[in-house]
Amino acid sequence: KPVVVFSHGFITDGLENHRMFFKIARELNYVGYSVVLYDNFGCGYSDGEYKDFRFSFAIKDYVNVVDWAVNNTNCNGKCVLFGQSLGTAIIITSIVSIKNEINSIVLWNFSADIKKRYPKIFGEQIKYANSFCIGHKGFYISSEFHKDASKYNVFKYLSYVKSPILFLNSGSDAIGEISLTNKAIKLVKSVKSRIIIEGANHSFNCQIDKEDLAIEKSINWIEKQL
Repeated sequence: KPVVVFSHGFITDGLENHRMFFKIARELNYVGYSVVLYDNFGCGYSDGEYKDFRFSFAIKDYVNVVDWAVNNTNCNGKCVLFGQSLGTAIIITSIVSIKNEINSIVLWNFSADIKKRYPKIFGEQIKYANSFCIGHKGFYISSEFHKDASKYNVFKYLSYVKSPILFLNSGSDAIGEISLTNKAIKLVKSVKSRIIIEGANHSFNCQIDKEDLAIEKSINWIEKQL
């Protein structure tokens, strides 16, 4: 089967909030998939400080991790790309540089329009401060992150999607914007599917039943693309 390579969200690590990615990875292992999880620069066990994290770095790193995964795990030479929140934007902007065959793509709570979206969520300081702390997480970021990420129009990269793609949204997401997914679906020309988990929050925090449903539906969809 293809190897599944995860891409995690903003100010978290490769396991995602409450080890959500680890849980999905374990379920994928049960049905025969090799899985690769990793920490972006400045996250988890990776080197660096998060204030030096850049979107452009994450794109290059994801391309390299996918290439490593296909060549160093037990798989059929193909890959499945699986992202959450900012991780979905990293995946879409990476596709043009990924040389390996992509079997399918799973995007949870699609992220785009970072130039407008992040100041709206975290405040205008994210655009100007040399060192700005995201209080509820304790991570410091730099305005250089926002400046760098703003160079990328994620929507334009959707034209490079040739593989089947699943958009999954949390129905009561106060952080993400379902409208971003609505726009993306119109732009994607490949086979596409849509799932909404009603009542779910952005990271399924304290919603184990809804999280389990999202995992089940995502894995079933991946299996159908083989």
